[in-house]
Amino acid sequence: MYFKQDLFNIDDNLLKRNKNIFESVKKNLFEKIQKEEFGFVNNLKNNNLKVLKKVSKELLKFDNILFLGTGGSSLGGKTLASMKKEFVLKIKNPKIFFIENIDEQPINDLLKTINLSKTAVVVISKSGETLETLAQYYLILNEMKKNKISVEGKYYILTENKNSTLKQIQENEKFYFIEHDKNIGGRYSVFSIVGLLPAKLSGVNVEILCDEAITFLDSIFSKKNNIFDDLFKPVFSQFLLMKEGFNINVFMPYIDSFHNLSYWLRQLWAESVGKNGNGTTLVNALGTVDQHSQLQLYLDGPRDKFFTII
Repeated sequence: MYFKQDLFNIDDNLLKRNKNIFESVKKNLFEKIQKEEFGFVNNLKNNNLKVLKKVSKELLKFDNILFLGTGGSSLGGKTLASMKKEFVLKIKNPKIFFIENIDEQPINDLLKTINLSKTAVVVISKSGETLETLAQYYLILNEMKKNKISVEGKYYILTENKNSTLKQIQENEKFYFIEHDKNIGGRYSVFSIVGLLPAKLSGVNVEILCDEAITFLDSIFSKKNNIFDDLFKPVFSQFLLMKEGFNINVFMPYIDSFHNLSYWLRQLWAESVGKNGNGTTLVNALGTVDQHSQLQLYLDGPRDKFFTII
């Protein structure tokens, strides 16, 4: 796997003056990795794909699959799926659709264009109490019942194995249950079945994906090289620049299939660093569209932005 990044217009002295802070943060992070304190990393390294393979095999018999969820329950999986043309162009069954909002109009328009009798519904909520996801569920369930379509074998519920509204629905209706790992936060669930299921159904080789992710992590946290320093200098630079008034991070890929990545990254960034009055705002953009609509502001507006360009 090849990965390279460069820093531009960053004062090297800024990094050198704060080297002790960087080394302290690095040491703390390495210790947490060694103590296995990150649930999403532990899940990745000990991931049993048997459940994933079983569920995906069941879902492959449908023409359409609706993934109901929002935030971390959809953004990671949608990012992986959007890397495949089969998902983007809808050229192969099963066709996958992510329903993330509660606007009835586009949902109803979609339901009218697909054969609901050949459609599966995957409902995802870590807590089992996400109101928007429950609203999506009832809207689609009522539409199926109104059209006298059997729901037997069509609903898959992915949530924690605990008492919740969604878990009660699953038990009462005898829907297929998939357990959400309680040690993984929603926004970090991309390498769990939450993200891997839509990825696999879209044609992503999830085995290779997970193996490469583990290899990448192992190389970062190996003490035999300086890969960590090279990769995390931009993040540390943003932290230092934040203290000097640069509090907007513009993330701008020039690759269409990375557009959903920017939305997922925006959530990861906001919910991870936006705490206790601190943090920076990630603004997702897409080149060349935003190059020709936002660049004037970026270059000639307030000098408060840090840019990440892919």
